Amino acid sequence: MPGEPVVVLHTALMEEIGDNVQQILRQNRTSEVEDPDKIRAAVFYSVSSTQKGLRGIDLGMYLIKRAVADMRREFPEIVDFSTLSPIPTFAAWLLTKVRSAETIESLMTEPEVLEWNQLVADQADEQDQDALKYLQMTLPSNWYEDDETRQSLQGFITRMALTYLTQEKRRGFAYDSVENFHLGNGAEIYRLNWLADTSGKGLSQSFGMMVNFRYPPDAELIKNSNNYIFNKCIKVSQQIQQMLATFGLLPAPTSS
Repeated sequence: MPGEPVVVLHTALMEEIGDNVQQILRQNRTSEVEDPDKIRAAVFYSVSSTQKGLRGIDLGMYLIKRAVADMRREFPEIVDFSTLSPIPTFAAWLLTKVRSAETIESLMTEPEVLEWNQLVADQADEQDQDALKYLQMTLPSNWYEDDETRQSLQGFITRMALTYLTQEKRRGFAYDSVENFHLGNGAEIYRLNWLADTSGKGLSQSFGMMVNFRYPPDAELIKNSNNYIFNKCIKVSQQIQQMLATFGLLPAPTSS
């Protein structure tokens, strides 16, 4: 119908780039009006189509670019444009890795193994003291409801999410479809967010992990997009570069 929106880009205007979707949704349900003097970031957290016939047609790229241009004019004080995006196939990928592993050491770093073994010793029944089997049983469960288990798994799951986003490839491009979309637009991997979506869907698809893809100014955006499309180079923030170095991960491959 004329005047009816075809696709909706849900955007939060914030003081800084958001890292938790439940927090954003809670803020949006209040009647509080944003203070324009405090707005420094626009965070795109959902895209939805209003027309059944358009489902499956990718309009997000054009909508995000249009939204960025419009908001730069309306809110010139905004310095950061970013998504808060799901990692929809991460949990399935990690569960496959865990179930096919032969030893816990093949999955975890030495510090992660030490922390996980301590948790197993404290929590597991005597017959369930095998660290790998306990991990295989724990991940599909409600592990996030237990403080000690959350703490023990945070480093491992975060490192594996970083591995998935920067190392796992399909024909040389990012394996994750959401990531591939934003990198192709010229965005960078800005930040990984632990337990950023604790809804049932968020936990089952990505163990609660979400990622910010930051959209830089136009000149850098075009450069990033071309470098990804033609050279298969993934642009990451300094924070992500430091994480890659800390975990001993190589830069993302640049050829298929």
